[in-house]
Amino acid sequence: VKATFDDNGQILTMEIGGSRFAESDGFGSRALEPAFAQQFVGKCAPVSIGDIDALSGATVTTEAVVNAINKAYSKVTGQ
Repeated sequence: VKATFDDNGQILTMEIGGSRFAESDGFGSRALEPAFAQQFVGKCAPVSIGDIDALSGATVTTEAVVNAINKAYSKVTGQ
């Protein structure tokens, strides 16, 4: 996950994927669809799974993305 945040923790941009992205075709791979990542934009970190529409049948992937965005925010803020 790549993300940018404003000074208040609002997510400005978010990108999912990369060379190490390995999810099941048809389920977890839907995390690569722009609409999934776009729903994070405008939300304030830390994000919880209840803040977004989870991928049906891919709870683990959804939780991994939420955890990754929160970890990215933590690294940026030191919190």
